[in-house]
Amino acid sequence: MKLTQEKLRAEAETTGFRPEVLEKVIHLLNLLEGFRSHPYLKGRLTLKGGTALNLFVFDMSRLSVDIDLNYIGAIEREAMLAQRPKVEQAIQAVCAREDIAVQRVPADHAGRNDYAGGIGQPDAWARRLVDECRSALGAVLPLSDVERAFLDRLLDHGEIVPSILTADAAWAERIKQHPLLEWKALNVRQRGER
Repeated sequence: MKLTQEKLRAEAETTGFRPEVLEKVIHLLNLLEGFRSHPYLKGRLTLKGGTALNLFVFDMSRLSVDIDLNYIGAIEREAMLAQRPKVEQAIQAVCAREDIAVQRVPADHAGRNDYAGGIGQPDAWARRLVDECRSALGAVLPLSDVERAFLDRLLDHGEIVPSILTADAAWAERIKQHPLLEWKALNVRQRGER
């Protein structure tokens, strides 16, 4: 399906999502449908991770711009390796039908793809994204002295000291029991014990 700027902008206005993100999600959904319906891939790939949850389980107004797939076509390693060339060939075929070029970068985190977009050049989009992130982070950066002191205790000593940030008992308790802070503190302490 060829997307035009007009269709994307209209859909973006309707949904509230940025056109360039919406375009990527549409491409990903088309890919997923292609993988699901391909005679060789059908039943051999499963979607996992945040995209799977956001798009198909939760009703979250958040779009993800990647897909994580697991190969589930065989249990034994030998069978998996034997099927791999056909799986890769089928993935290439589905991507080609969607005008998506697959770039294999084995040393990188995952495969990458590129497509001819309806919005414009990916570099311009990336520059806009960086500018938007800088602007949004300007609301919380630079950190205040007390915020830096709190982070220093957390990152250097693995200590969560909410009293540095607030005198409010309820907020202090929420901060002290925050799972991500607890996880970070534990990892800092474990790293220090080595």
